[in-house]
Amino acid sequence: MAVHKQKARALSFTVTLILLVKCLMGVGQDLNPQTRNAGQFPTVVFNCSRNGATPPFYSIAVDSTGSATYESIPNSVARTGTPYTMEFLASNTTRTQIFGMIESLHFLRGFGTDPEFNVAGSSHTLTFTEGGQRNQIQYDATSNTNVQNLTTLFERISSTLEFGRRLGITEQNDTDAIEAEISRMKDMIQAKQFAELQTLSSILVRIASDPRVSLSSRQQAQLILTRIGTSSTSGR
Repeated sequence: MAVHKQKARALSFTVTLILLVKCLMGVGQDLNPQTRNAGQFPTVVFNCSRNGATPPFYSIAVDSTGSATYESIPNSVARTGTPYTMEFLASNTTRTQIFGMIESLHFLRGFGTDPEFNVAGSSHTLTFTEGGQRNQIQYDATSNTNVQNLTTLFERISSTLEFGRRLGITEQNDTDAIEAEISRMKDMIQAKQFAELQTLSSILVRIASDPRVSLSSRQQAQLILTRIGTSSTSGR
């Protein structure tokens, strides 16, 4: 009887785990960010699905004017069901890079089953839309330099926005931990792991102006703001 109960519990746990994974995958697949211009201009959308990563799913849409929207599914989605969304204006450098590489890729036309792309799990998706035109490639890995560079750029944007999201939570709940986070931010900036640093301006302005935060952390936040080109007084 005990053996049957153990098997039943194991089966129940397995079914629950499968349902949870399917739920998370379904939520990730539902991510469909739209820029503020809602398809009025040529748009590139990058989707990434990474089991075991944080976040496990994210998507970035950037149109030719620089209008951009980021959405991600935090690991707590099973509890909250709420994706994280942020709208921002991509820098001219990033916008030019994205659309320059997309143009070099012939706006993603005609790749089909190109051997440059390993599509075993299709963990990455690049989509280009303009008017009624919609071209898409899916891949896990690729030897195509432009696609590699686009993937790296979008991953850096996601890292930046996710760091800003976590830093905002830390500033609200644990100001003593700010110093270590600011130090880690400086290391990641130095290692060129971030892109679109201007998206961090608002949280850095709050930290630089927050009397609950240590003086050294406020000063370090201000130094990063100066590098970005923002003053702590601009957010007041």
